This record gives sequence, structure tokens and C-alpha cells, in this order.
Amino acid sequence: GYSFDAMWSPRLAAQFDYASGDDDPADGDNNRFDSLFSVRRGDFGPLGIYGPFARSNIVSPGVRLQLKPNSTVSMFVAHRGYWLASDKDAWVVARVQDAEGDSGTYLGQQLEGILRWDIIPNNIRWEIGAAYYFKSGFAKDAPNANDEGDSNFIYSQLTLSF
Repeated sequence: GYSFDAMWSPRLAAQFDYASGDDDPADGDNNRFDSLFSVRRGDFGPLGIYGPFARSNIVSPGVRLQLKPNSTVSMFVAHRGYWLASDKDAWVVARVQDAEGDSGTYLGQQLEGILRWDIIPNNIRWEIGAAYYFKSGFAKDAPNANDEGDSNFIYSQLTLSF
């Protein structure tokens, strides 16, 4: 990433995640990366209850812009693309799989944004966020895919620290 010496302290960051998939799910060996007990927040979306992506069988480049207008307000907007690392392995979170590998690897892209306000710094923080997942390719074409359309998620939270 790079932080600019400018108003609102902009920081632009490139992101890339790769977690292996199982190239031959029928051979009895599981070669998919499994993060076991990892944090669900992080790079793939706002909350665990939304989370369409996990760090398993995934290739995901992205870009993030962070801004800090003042000492109590911060925000970011991020864009990521998603592909399966192995076309025969599952899209793990959705439990969608094409064992023949005929549905491709492209899952789509996600746009996310968050605004945080420290109402009373170190004591009360309010946050609002949203994520929109543009479904595409494998997410629509795999044999057991659910083509219910794109997903959107909006939330707000208040954190009290004492």
C-alpha cells in the first residue's frame, strides 16, 4: 500500500489472497487449504453472518482506499474479484461444486464500504457498512448453484468499550 501526504490521509492498498483448492476431490487426498479457526472479518467482507468467501480454494485480487477525514472518523471502500483456485473443488462457504470442472472458476466481484465514527474516542464507536456481491460465472453456472441473484448486506453497530 501507499499513504499519500494529502488531506484526509488517503491510503491505497493492493490486496491478493490465494488459498489452494483440491485439484482432484475424488482421489482421497484433501489438498485444500483449511484455515481452521481464523477470524471471519478480515479481507473478505464485513461479518461472519454474511461472509460468502473464506480462505479456502480462492484466488482474490483487490484494491482498498482508506480515508481519515479527522481524528474521529475513518472510512474505506474496497473492491475484490473472486476465482476458485481449483475448478473441480468446492466454493467452500456456499457448498457449491462442479466435480467435472466445466463451470469455470470465476465467482464474481464484491464492493464493500465502511464508515466509522469514534463518538467518544476509546469508549463509543459507531460503524455502518455495506457489501454488494455481483455473482457471476461459477456462482451461477455450477450444477448445484443457487441463481437467486446478487447479494447485498448492510449493517450498523455500536461498540461500547470501558
